[in-house]
Amino acid sequence: MLRYLRNTSFEKTIKSSLYFLLISDKIIELFKFLLPYERDWMFFKNYKIPKKSSIIDIGAHWGESAITFRKFYPINKIYSFEPNNYAFQRLKKNTKNLDIKIFNYGISSEGIQKMYFPYYKKSQLSLWGSQNLKNLKARVRDYTYINIKNIKFKKTKCFFKKMPKINEKVSIIKIDVEGEELNVIKLINYILIKDKPLIFIEYNSNNFKKIFLFLKRKKYKAFYFENNKLINIKKIKNINNIINLRKKRTINIIFN
Repeated sequence: MLRYLRNTSFEKTIKSSLYFLLISDKIIELFKFLLPYERDWMFFKNYKIPKKSSIIDIGAHWGESAITFRKFYPINKIYSFEPNNYAFQRLKKNTKNLDIKIFNYGISSEGIQKMYFPYYKKSQLSLWGSQNLKNLKARVRDYTYINIKNIKFKKTKCFFKKMPKINEKVSIIKIDVEGEELNVIKLINYILIKDKPLIFIEYNSNNFKKIFLFLKRKKYKAFYFENNKLINIKKIKNINNIINLRKKRTINIIFN
């Protein structure tokens, strides 16, 4: 249901106000049983993985991805990582009975790091966190209709660690870390070598080229999911056609 509100005047109205963005996030959380709300995620509805393999969810927020993965993969182990404590407490509540292992830290070689978040009055818009304020402002500008000058950004401490040992074969790795995707991929490179998992990454203009080339060297191919089919991204410049189609909507790239 939520997917059908995409690319409508209603969506544009929401993306024109911090208050509406905040409220829409709360509404989606309230109606989380309707997830996924991004059509890219419907790819997993028919994507089969071994029953004894696991899924790694890096940048879990309040559980949108974890809940969706559990819906499509009811018996696989899921590991979700979220460094922002505010989002983590929501993640903990939303996945309480879903048998998902959650961690209140992000994946990095460093410990405590500062992250920036936009605020509406005293309320944090946790979906838009980033360690790089310049990149965060660019993301908000690219995916909303809000004047950056009207937004107050605040810093918060977040914790990061290296990936813990995962005993099972890893079949899927989802990464949404607002510009730090390449650093995360390099840290978990040993999993890519060992298990060759499918990688699901939110597109970020600041690092897509580097990610594309890095994974290409490891024999991965890039795809996006459109009209219920996978479309190969053969060249980096092809991503521009997808961006034009989506119009201020996030794009998830599938590497397989």
